[in-house]
Amino acid sequence: MEPGKDTGTIRQLEDIPRDALSPLRVRRGFDLNQPVETVFPGKDGTVEVEIRELERVVIYLDVEGVSISAEKELPLSSRFDKWERYLAYLVVGDELRPLPVGSTFDAERGTLVWQTGPGFLGDYQFILKDLTAGSKRNLKIRIRPK
Repeated sequence: MEPGKDTGTIRQLEDIPRDALSPLRVRRGFDLNQPVETVFPGKDGTVEVEIRELERVVIYLDVEGVSISAEKELPLSSRFDKWERYLAYLVVGDELRPLPVGSTFDAERGTLVWQTGPGFLGDYQFILKDLTAGSKRNLKIRIRPK
């Protein structure tokens, strides 16, 4: 199953162990001086992040590798010539779908950037797969009205 293709279901990932303990790092907005937050999974093992409509959010899967300067180097599109350590999927029902409009994903560094657009409200579920660790993480981004 290729990232960005809507050809899979979550059943295809059910044999992959879930990492329900590791945190993710989160930065909201465009200001690189904003602190990067560490967000731990809840009781159900899902990391939950809340943002406002039209807000930008950056999710770092590799907690150890986060730095302010790293965000300045993010690509505008996938870098196919680099090694992919991570995969990311939007979950709709039991289907794995491409990431939402306005998002980019650096599969080498494990960085998801999403500039939400008008009309994106509610809960969005993601599965983030670490190919090196052989595990997956659940992420929920909740978008509230402005």
